[in-house]
Amino acid sequence: AREFLTPRESWWTVDLYLSDANHDLQTALIEEYANEKPPSAGEIYCKIHKYTQERDLYSEGRWRSRLSKNDTRCLKQLSRHSDLKAAFDDLLDLPGLWGDMRISTLNKLISMGCKENAIHYLKGIKDVWSRIFRHEKQAMRMLDTATVKAVELTSPKHSKVDAEMLHGRLVNGQIFAAFNLQDRELIWGELSKIAGLITSFLSFFADINYLHARAYGMRHLVEPSPTQTLCSALDAIYFGAPEDWDLAYRSLWLYTMQNATDLPPPTELPSEETKTKKKRLAKPRPGKVDEVALSNFAALAIRLGFKSDQISALSQRSADREIARAALLNARKSDHYEYTDATLESNVEQIVRLFDTATSVQVEQVCPAFVSDDPEASGVRCGFPDDKAHTRDAASLTIANLHIEVTGQGESITSFFVRRSVYFAFFGRPSGTRTGARSHPSPPRDPSFGEVESSPLQQSRPNHASNTSGGVHGGPEHEAAGQERSALEQERSTRLEHAAQDGEEQERMEIEVWKPNRQEQERQALDDAHNAQDGNASSQARAIDQRRGTFIDLQNLIADGLASTSRGPATEDMDAFVQDLVGTANASTHSDRQELHQAPDEQLQVLAAPSTVRIEFKIDERGIWRTVRSLLVDISDPSEVERVAKKYMRKGIRPFDSSGNVLVPRTCFQAATADGSNTIFLVPENSIKVKNQLVVPASKVMPERELPPGNRQNKARH
Repeated sequence: AREFLTPRESWWTVDLYLSDANHDLQTALIEEYANEKPPSAGEIYCKIHKYTQERDLYSEGRWRSRLSKNDTRCLKQLSRHSDLKAAFDDLLDLPGLWGDMRISTLNKLISMGCKENAIHYLKGIKDVWSRIFRHEKQAMRMLDTATVKAVELTSPKHSKVDAEMLHGRLVNGQIFAAFNLQDRELIWGELSKIAGLITSFLSFFADINYLHARAYGMRHLVEPSPTQTLCSALDAIYFGAPEDWDLAYRSLWLYTMQNATDLPPPTELPSEETKTKKKRLAKPRPGKVDEVALSNFAALAIRLGFKSDQISALSQRSADREIARAALLNARKSDHYEYTDATLESNVEQIVRLFDTATSVQVEQVCPAFVSDDPEASGVRCGFPDDKAHTRDAASLTIANLHIEVTGQGESITSFFVRRSVYFAFFGRPSGTRTGARSHPSPPRDPSFGEVESSPLQQSRPNHASNTSGGVHGGPEHEAAGQERSALEQERSTRLEHAAQDGEEQERMEIEVWKPNRQEQERQALDDAHNAQDGNASSQARAIDQRRGTFIDLQNLIADGLASTSRGPATEDMDAFVQDLVGTANASTHSDRQELHQAPDEQLQVLAAPSTVRIEFKIDERGIWRTVRSLLVDISDPSEVERVAKKYMRKGIRPFDSSGNVLVPRTCFQAATADGSNTIFLVPENSIKVKNQLVVPASKVMPERELPPGNRQNKARH
C-alpha cells in the first residue's frame, strides 16, 4: 500500500478490541499481527525459551510452529547437548545479540566435533558484553540490535578509526540510546578497554565456518567416534606430560591454520565452481593433499606426544616418494603409456635423490604488526581471510607470536590482529596465565542502573575505578608483566618441543627396564601352564598355598619398597635413571607456574593454588622398586593420576596399593593418599598370571577363567 497508493488514498482497516480482553488474547494479538515481518531465528529461540520457562505450552507451541522442519531438528539436536545449550541460554540477558542467531546451522556446529571451542567462544561473547555493562543485568537487557550492529567486530582500544566512529555515535545517542549521556560515557570507558575484537553472533557463526574448515585437517590425525569431540579424541591418544597438553593441542590447530589450503578433507567433497569475481577465500579446496604438509603434520604430532596407528602410518609415508610417483604417473596418460614396476621404482629413486640436492634457506621469522596506518589493513574481520591475507600471515601463526601482548594504537588493526582475536576466542589464553572466566570482578548490583534520573553508573564510579585498576588491560606495569609472561610461554613451548623429541628414547628405556622381568615371567608362565594340566587335588592345595604366599610376598615387597624409599636409591645411577625416565617437564613447568604467580603484576588476578601432593608410580626392577613417574597433583583435581594409570593399564601394567590390592584408575589417588604412602605400585599383567593371585585376599582362590590375561600383546605407549 505504501508503494502504490497516494497519501490521500491510504486508508487502513483498524480492528478495535476491548481493554479488558484476557491476557492470552492480548498476547496473541501483539505477537500475531497481520502483514507482519517474519520473526528472526533469534526472536523465535528467545520466545520458545521464555514460554518453556513459564510452562506455557500453548504459547511455546505457537512459536515452535514457526520453525521449519530443519530448524526443529536442529533445536532438538541442541537440546541433547546441555552444555552447549547452556552457553547459548546464558546470552538471553543480551537481547540485542539475537538478531544474528542461526538455528539452521546448529547441526553443522554440533557435527563438526569442536563443541569445547564453540562454548569458549560463546562464553567470551558474554564476558565482553558483560564487562561493557559492568555485569549489571538490568543494563544488559537494554542492549538493542542497532548498537550491536555498530559495535561488533570493532576494536576501539587499538584502532583510532574504530574509536572515533564509535565515540561519535555514542555521544549523539545513535548507539546505547536507552541510556543517558552520563551513563553512555561510563559505558565508553569500559568499551575502550576491550582488547581484541568485540564478538557477537555474527562473528561467531562466521568464525565457526573458519574453524570447521580447519577441523578437516585435524581429521587426518584422528577420526572421532560419534560420542567424541576432536578434543576428547586427541586426548585419548595423547601420551605426553599432562601439563603440556594444552600447548600441544593448540600447536596442532595452529598447524592446520598455517597449512589450511594444503590439508583438504581426508575424503574429497564435491566441487562447487563459482563464476563470481570476488576475492578467493583461504578455504581447503577439493583436491589431493600436500604430501609434505601431511608428513610434517604427523611428525609434529609425534613430537608433541600423540601416538596412534593412524599417525604412525602417516609418518611412515615418504612425502618425496609420493610426490615423485605422482609426477611420473601424471606426466603420461595411463591409457597411452605405462611403466613396469621395476622401472617405476627406479625412476622414483632417481627423482628422490634429486630432491635431496636441495638446500634449506634460512628465513628470519618476524612477528607481523598488530596495528597499521592503512585503514584497509584488517581485511575481513570474521570468517575466512582472503588468500592474500592468509599467505601473508600463515607462517607467523605460532604460539610465540600470537601470545605477545598488543600495545599501542594505530589508525586500524591488521589482518594478523584479526587472526589473533579469532584464535583467542576459540582457545583462550594458556591455562598458566588465564585469570578466569571474568577479567573484571562483578561489582555490587545497583537496582537503579539505567534510570535517567539517578545516573547509577556515576554512583558506582568508585567500584568501577577499582575494577579497572585490577583488570587485565591497564597501565605500563601490566604491559611489562605481559611481556614477561609471553617470554615464559615461548620458553615453555620450546621446552615442550624438546621434551617431545626425547619421548621415543624414554619409551625405549622403559621397555628395556621391563624386558628382563617379562622374559623370565613368560618362562615361568609356560611351566605353570604345563603343571596345571597334570595337576590333581594335592597340586591344587599346593597352588592355594603358593597363591597365599605370593600375596604375602607382594605385601612384603611393597613394604620393603616403602622403607627403601625413605633411605634413597639403592644404586648410584638411580638419579640418572629417574631423570631420564620421568623427564624434567614436571619440574620445569611447576617452576614456570611459580614464576607466573610471583610476577610483580598486581593487576593479574591469580587465585592461590590449592594444596598439592606428590604421587609416585613405582615398578619392580629385579627386586628394587624404581620410580618411573612422579606427579605433583592438585588435591582438588587428581585427574592426572587417573590419566597416567590408564596409560599403564593400556601397556598391560596394573596398579596396586601398598596392601597389594588391585586398583582401578579412578581410585588410584584416593588409595595412594589414604594409606599415607602416596605411592602406586605397578605390576605387569603377565606377572599376575605367573603368581596367580595378586588381586584378591589371601583366603580366596581365583578361578582359572578369571585370571588376568598373561599373553596380551600390548604396545608400549607413553
